[in-house]
Amino acid sequence: MTMEYSDTLKQTNAYAMQNGALLGGWSLLCGALLVAAMSWSEAGWYFVPVAWATPVVCTVLTLRFRDKVAGRTGSFSFGRGFAHTFLMSLYASVWLALGVYLYLAYLDHGRVFDAYGRMLENPSVTADLERSGMAAEIDRLTEGKGPSALADMMRAVPAASYSAMVIYSAILFSPPVSAIIALISRRRGRGKTA
Repeated sequence: MTMEYSDTLKQTNAYAMQNGALLGGWSLLCGALLVAAMSWSEAGWYFVPVAWATPVVCTVLTLRFRDKVAGRTGSFSFGRGFAHTFLMSLYASVWLALGVYLYLAYLDHGRVFDAYGRMLENPSVTADLERSGMAAEIDRLTEGKGPSALADMMRAVPAASYSAMVIYSAILFSPPVSAIIALISRRRGRGKTA
């Protein structure tokens, strides 16, 4: 490994760590809005656009990184854009996993699962579940005990398992998103190919 490559990798990782903290904060906001939407339905109107804007936030952070390290006209490779975005997503997932763990283990005391169970028992939601066939699936999972039993099953899962799912999801879904953002952010500079 050459010294220049090593320095480039260290710089990319350092920016990914910083931007991962910002993206982690954005992800925690999404999580807070999701939890709020369980008991206050209007919060769902805020959650949806914030969640859908997450890839835009990732792209903006990667473009800012590109402009800092390559200037306005310098080349920026696909590989560097991919590495930055992928690492940023992993660091953000660690922050989100930590937030999920602390919330579920020490702050929530099962309220989010209670709210989820009440939401599933809402007549309009029940009708939607019936139409989509999900009510039968819930009955199958809970052996006919219904949505409240599903909430009890979810409550029985340890907080660390939910945190681990956050990180597993990031490992699974970050590569394709990182590839798309790397394609968007790559740039040729001064006659060189990126």
